Amino acid sequence: MTLLRVFLMAACVAQSSLLLAKTIQISDDSSRGSPVSLKGTVTFDDKNPDNVACSVTGHNNSTKSIITYAVELDLTKPSGEPAIVRFQHDRFFKDLSISLPQTDFPVLTDCESGHELNIPRTPAPAEAHAKLLFVQYDDGSVWGDDKTTSEIMTQRADVLAYLQSLKAAYSSGGLDALAQALSKDQPFRDNNHRPRIMVHSKQQGLREIRDTAGIQAVAKTIDENLAMAEVRKAALLKP
Repeated sequence: MTLLRVFLMAACVAQSSLLLAKTIQISDDSSRGSPVSLKGTVTFDDKNPDNVACSVTGHNNSTKSIITYAVELDLTKPSGEPAIVRFQHDRFFKDLSISLPQTDFPVLTDCESGHELNIPRTPAPAEAHAKLLFVQYDDGSVWGDDKTTSEIMTQRADVLAYLQSLKAAYSSGGLDALAQALSKDQPFRDNNHRPRIMVHSKQQGLREIRDTAGIQAVAKTIDENLAMAEVRKAALLKP
């Protein structure tokens, strides 16, 4: 069980356990000029403060479609225990955008779907803040700080290399070789000790396709992902 699952167990909480609960409106702390407005709530279970339910919606204020975003949620439970959770979604390899211009889109409906950052555990009053860190549009342009941009582009390049390695295995050894390559767990961190979140998400997704539709469907998905990466190569910025 991950630290995030220990800290945030919202998805599995029955509604009855939230009858006595504290709900906090999320404050949008995004930088001035942010192309996305954030709103939502965080609900803490009074009987069990580790049970947290999250709901955050973004509104694309721009005239461009969004294909990638990163949002940071800063929480403090009623017990005073804080947490910072990073949520990011990348559709670089998909033909559908996350959000069309001037439309709402779900940022998160499940606190467990994020990646918890390591921070000091200093007690404080219960509160919740969210801020937009990064957005990429379908024309390849980006909004966000250099650090987050570099992190996401590094992870995306890692996913691209992983997909290419699976394609190479399939091309040289067929479906059996692809199945063997997919069964090999990817390291959780790279040589610089950075989490490989997007690679693990991609591997999990491909394994789910394998389990439900078979290895041939995995090969088809890899081909589609690589084809979309070629279409969107302008969005593949150097980290």
